[in-house]
Amino acid sequence: MAFNNDLNSLIKGIYLPSILYIPKSLAFYLDDNFRKEIQDAGVFDHLVVLSTEGILTTFNNDFPEIILLNKENILDNNILQLLKFRDQFSDTTFNFIKTEYLKHANNYQKSYTSLLENIDTETTCVKDTQKVWFELQMDAITKHIKKLKEVLNFENNINYKDNLSPSISELNILKEKRYNSLLENVLIPEKKKPKAKPYKISNEDADIFLLQSVFNVDLNAK
Repeated sequence: MAFNNDLNSLIKGIYLPSILYIPKSLAFYLDDNFRKEIQDAGVFDHLVVLSTEGILTTFNNDFPEIILLNKENILDNNILQLLKFRDQFSDTTFNFIKTEYLKHANNYQKSYTSLLENIDTETTCVKDTQKVWFELQMDAITKHIKKLKEVLNFENNINYKDNLSPSISELNILKEKRYNSLLENVLIPEKKKPKAKPYKISNEDADIFLLQSVFNVDLNAK
């Protein structure tokens, strides 16, 4: 229904579209199953495009820059959706949304920055003329975080784990469970998901769905 679609668009809008590369040297940090998925897909040390529609493909010479030029507009739409959530949910629920959303945005900013800064040392698959694509997505998320603070008074107080090397922070994208689910559907097409039955959702159900299913909050915890 409309709420589910809006919520999915909000989360996906942070990282769709993206352009990535996955150096072979990072295979050490992946668990065995996830490493096999990446290896089977043949994307190590290759440019990978994650389209606005969530389709994961290796780079081809026809990649249009407009895909990443549109990323800023997608993120601006996320701000409009957040304003809608602010009016729809209680202060407690929306404050939690703010914290979680900014955490995701910061993670992708960190990942995009690392991808750009480590092109020359971590991969040979990016040509000099292609670096602009990584600049575009980094600039888009940086501007987005600034707008979050200005429009919605988001506070940038997220702490990162200092023991993670910046050179592997792009794994934030790959290890994010929604992205893992996407990989499962895109890279392993023979796995078919059962169709979900349509249902109606109340405002109370929407709040519970948001906290439990999306942000993993245990409402029964004391």
